[in-house]
Amino acid sequence: MESLISTLSVTAPLLPPIARLNITHAQGLKSLLKILYPYSIIKRSPVIKNGFLLLTSSLLALTAIASPAQATYTPPEGDAPSGSTVAGGSRTGCDASSSLPATPLAPVAHIGQSATNTPTLAWFVTATAPYRVKVSLYQRDSNQQLEEVYTEIRIDEQGGVGSLTLPEEMPLADGEDYSWLVAIGCDIENPRYTITMTSNLHIAVPDELVIAEIDTALTATNSDTERADVYASRAYWFDALNELMSGRHGNIAAHDDIAALLNQLGNLEVAVTDPAAELHGANLLKIADALAEGLLTTEDLQNTPSSNNQTYFEPRL
Repeated sequence: MESLISTLSVTAPLLPPIARLNITHAQGLKSLLKILYPYSIIKRSPVIKNGFLLLTSSLLALTAIASPAQATYTPPEGDAPSGSTVAGGSRTGCDASSSLPATPLAPVAHIGQSATNTPTLAWFVTATAPYRVKVSLYQRDSNQQLEEVYTEIRIDEQGGVGSLTLPEEMPLADGEDYSWLVAIGCDIENPRYTITMTSNLHIAVPDELVIAEIDTALTATNSDTERADVYASRAYWFDALNELMSGRHGNIAAHDDIAALLNQLGNLEVAVTDPAAELHGANLLKIADALAEGLLTTEDLQNTPSSNNQTYFEPRL
């Protein structure tokens, strides 16, 4: 019994939150048995010992049933994005005491897809004080030159996961590729932006049959993880991450789910023989580890922008 509990204690951090909860219960039951019965009796009594082992096994079996599977991301088929894809993750954020890198939470080795023409973009940056954020969206013109089509400038109150959902009056064109850049000014009194992060996205609005299939799958579940998997399994990175982020506030389980999804993408990126992708993947893995290990609290994931935003855009239909 001692060896079983020791094994469960070691493996607990690797399991989903509900599994860790069940293991905590199992450890509590062990303590209770020790109070009710001297250890010598537990050791000598096959009934008590076997009963405890059976109860522990039942708890772990219940865990396997009750815990939803992680969202599994399947990258889209196609070529890697052309041009520079350096994700700006070679430096840390605005908090000098943190080693976590400023990173876009999106693919770099391939172009992430969105099922909607108003996607949510997400990034990570550390900070201990308000800082300025500039999010810009670009599209290539007829001469293949990048043309800025949208810019939003705002003040974010704290570090962590930042996000921006493009407005409905700025619908992106289906079938088109876009580049997006997040610039960070750590000192709001200084107009200079000291951190930049870039990535790409492809708008791939599904056809009516696939939309109906997705809607049916979404209606069948209230689980953020399962809803994210509906999109992740169909290569819609931005939609999958957004599903998990929508349930992150005050939900520690959502932190684990986001960490798992970032971990998948990080491993995909580091496997690519491209220095920028490898660096980006390593950065994603660092952030995923920090989430999984509880080094980032709920507040770190509740990035709150101010309401005083400046927005500039030219709709391109």
